[in-house]
Amino acid sequence: MSKAAISEEGISALKRLAQNLNENIEVIEKATNELQNIYEENAPYLAPHADSLGQVIEDVRQVSSEAAEPVDGLSEKVIALADEYREFIDDDPYAGIAGN
Repeated sequence: MSKAAISEEGISALKRLAQNLNENIEVIEKATNELQNIYEENAPYLAPHADSLGQVIEDVRQVSSEAAEPVDGLSEKVIALADEYREFIDDDPYAGIAGN
């Protein structure tokens, strides 16, 4: 994992991380929905395994739903950290002095 420095690059990296966390939750949700649709279309042909496959899909949906809230919270904390870094840079009295 890369280090986030108190710099423009560090702020950008933190914001990208927060965005990626949210996007990954959306990707998992979309993939689970696609899997559910495929299952529903093919359930009549899956006997005797249809019920167990349906349960697996429901378990995946439940686990991903439970994980989404903590990931969203992490994303918010990362954004807050990026905002703190932004304030630090904006309030730096030595900004613009040679060597900084």
